[in-house]
Amino acid sequence: MILPLTTIPTPSLHEPSRVLTKKEILSPEIQQLIQDMIPTMHKEQGIGLAAPQVGVNVKLCVIGKDAIPEDFVPHMTSENLILINPTYQRTGRKAVLETEGCLSVPGKQGKVKRYKQIHVEALNEHAEPISFEATGYLAHVAQHETDHLNGTLYIDKAETTWEIE
Repeated sequence: MILPLTTIPTPSLHEPSRVLTKKEILSPEIQQLIQDMIPTMHKEQGIGLAAPQVGVNVKLCVIGKDAIPEDFVPHMTSENLILINPTYQRTGRKAVLETEGCLSVPGKQGKVKRYKQIHVEALNEHAEPISFEATGYLAHVAQHETDHLNGTLYIDKAETTWEIE
């Protein structure tokens, strides 16, 4: 099922999401949410989607296959990456300033500085722990989606923003 998107100025987009327990992750409700978020992300032509963007404030996000390097296969249980309760730490000093957009902030883009290399820890859709190094585009997307789960939008961090047509 395609889910409706939550967009600014909806207050819940700026509220931290709650951590999911193993029992909740394995529940039919959360499993269905995961299954509905994937086609929603693809229909909206997004590269990632966080649960708060569909009105559910839990720490769950999906990252599309186009952001995932080919050599990332060992971490995958489906063609998209599911991250539950994710956290990250930078592993390198370099940060890059790149253009971002967001399905919850339609009609805008902005320049945001993100770490180039990070270490991510999360649970997958089976409530199993996963841990990986992410660089480049995957690192960028993982930081953007994790920010959503903490109540932060890219426009809150952007050095500049502009309208797009």
